[in-house]
Amino acid sequence: MKTTTVLFSILIFVSTSAFADPLRFAVSTELQSFYLNPKNSSNLFSKYEFKTFGQYDLTKNLSFKADMSVNYVQLSSKQDQKQTVFNPNELGFKGSLGIFDYQLGSWTVVPEGTDLNNIFDVVHAKDYRQPFASENLASTGILIKSHAFNFDYSLFYIPTNRKSILPDTQSPWWPRTDTFPIQSNSGTFYLPDNTTYLYRNETDVKKPFADNFGATGKLSFSFIDFHLFYFSGANQIPQISPHITVDTISLTPLIGNIRGPIDIDLAWIKSEHLGGGFSSTLGPVIVKSFCKNEKDFYADETSPSTSCTAAVESGFNIYKSTFHYFLQVNRLWREHDVSKELETLLGFFDKSTALGFLVDVGSESNLSGAVIYNEKSPSVLSSLHYEINWTDRFKTNLAVNVLTVGNEPLTKSYDATDNVSLKLSYNF
Repeated sequence: MKTTTVLFSILIFVSTSAFADPLRFAVSTELQSFYLNPKNSSNLFSKYEFKTFGQYDLTKNLSFKADMSVNYVQLSSKQDQKQTVFNPNELGFKGSLGIFDYQLGSWTVVPEGTDLNNIFDVVHAKDYRQPFASENLASTGILIKSHAFNFDYSLFYIPTNRKSILPDTQSPWWPRTDTFPIQSNSGTFYLPDNTTYLYRNETDVKKPFADNFGATGKLSFSFIDFHLFYFSGANQIPQISPHITVDTISLTPLIGNIRGPIDIDLAWIKSEHLGGGFSSTLGPVIVKSFCKNEKDFYADETSPSTSCTAAVESGFNIYKSTFHYFLQVNRLWREHDVSKELETLLGFFDKSTALGFLVDVGSESNLSGAVIYNEKSPSVLSSLHYEINWTDRFKTNLAVNVLTVGNEPLTKSYDATDNVSLKLSYNF
């Protein structure tokens, strides 16, 4: 133990001395309480994270950049997926060859799109342990960026992409109340009070994580930008197939009670995305619209779908503060039969309308929020965030999320997931 501490101290000292932009560190902790607490799930979610970042200039046109984080999630109840997640947001070489810039190592690329629901943000794996606050997990490969006249483009290749992290089976984010949300009109199946989940099988269909690649393009004019996007690689939302045993109550209509535990099979598939859009500034108003065609490749069939999102953004001054707001409409048209798949809140944006805002409350704090109406399964998600920088190094973020549900199985099964979270961050 003493030897490990000494070696770690030496590593930090050498790294800090060698880096032209000295390594800096940050720690954060987040506590999230599900105050209605879905039955047989954890009512407390805590996350601990350590970050380090810096840059070492090797030559005038070549540097080594490090921006890494390690986090650990703890639930208040028994946990079956304990894991420490390492995420190298940027780790590797960054340089320029004149006609283009490149990154070799780990990096993230997020194509331009609407803020709340970016339909082009599909390149990287996601940490879905908090579905409405998911984070990208960096990929390792090569990223090339270039600019010619008024055209910007990027090309990227990922030999082996990462896999998304799903919530622990003890998490409240699995359906636990009321009816089971299977996309089927064949019957109604009620969940027991002691609902439990088990991961059973996990398969990769047609090697979806191998040889991922894509490109982005942006053509800029004085008041309008046109965007192009292409990606071929892993679909980071797996096909989730539950296996249930039902005690039948009625045959006409079909009604039954589910007998636990619920076994879950995951199938990771490959997908292809081709899309485009525009963003335009018209005085104080910004208009954005993006659409894409997606093809999902299952074992024996191909499933196409089309999605679009459009947003109008603007703002005005209130005394010494600036009030930003936006209105966004999201649509997804799917041709594949998903009647046997489990619906989750990841599909909340499939058919929705959102109204959001951001207010600068003084120079050191801001208040933001959104109200999202899910038209597919009538319900409303209300989210409010307040962030304040107490000092140059210390800040806090308080968030409240409330889900007001209707009578559809999808939202009724998440009726107890209202939560409050507090995040503390410190840089040193």
